[in-house]
Amino acid sequence: MLLAVLVDGRTYVSGPLGEDDPTWRLVEPVTLTDQPPEPPLFYGTWDPPGGAYAQLGADFSGNSGMRAVVTDPALEQAVEVTMDERDALPAPAAWIDDDRIVLISGEGDATGAMIIDSATQEFEPGPAGVRLVATSGDAQMAAAWPGPDREVEVLATEAWLAGEPSNVRVAPPDGSSMPVVMALDEPGDRLAVVWADDEGTPTTITVHAASRDWASVATLELGEASAATVAWLR
Repeated sequence: MLLAVLVDGRTYVSGPLGEDDPTWRLVEPVTLTDQPPEPPLFYGTWDPPGGAYAQLGADFSGNSGMRAVVTDPALEQAVEVTMDERDALPAPAAWIDDDRIVLISGEGDATGAMIIDSATQEFEPGPAGVRLVATSGDAQMAAAWPGPDREVEVLATEAWLAGEPSNVRVAPPDGSSMPVVMALDEPGDRLAVVWADDEGTPTTITVHAASRDWASVATLELGEASAATVAWLR
């Protein structure tokens, strides 16, 4: 199934993919209090089994606080975990196992991951010094970007959580300076990256393969595009 989050915050899921175009359904979940999750909600990342998705809840107009919202679209039920003392960075959630997700928080140059358990609704700090992270469909591999003037690192999720160094580095292509969207395929063998310039305008999409020592195997120049994203069909 596919997941689509519209600019107005509405979230749709598709039917199973096949030869025909999938049908789409608006998801309007409620939490355990029978109330919808507090808007606005951003992004959307399927869990490893593909039965639930995680979203970031935050108000980037100036109000602090961040929320993790995990929704089962079949039941239209959601779990909402609020972290009032944390400021959210605009980055999608990444699953690190079937129950736990990572969201990125920070203030100024100090950034770090927050690990949220959707089963227990508890949270704790994760690795520090990260601005963007994506995990593979099975959550076994991670791609993490520490921040400006740094390269994307690819390593096992457990190793990343433990703070171990990576021997895989993916540098931005010429004319780009930072990743804005990253996606690993299900086994974590391929990485797709949307790169942007210093102003945050997307410039290039590259695809990297473990079979080629994580060298680029495909490049797409985006020309006059003002936004771009990538996702793997699995």
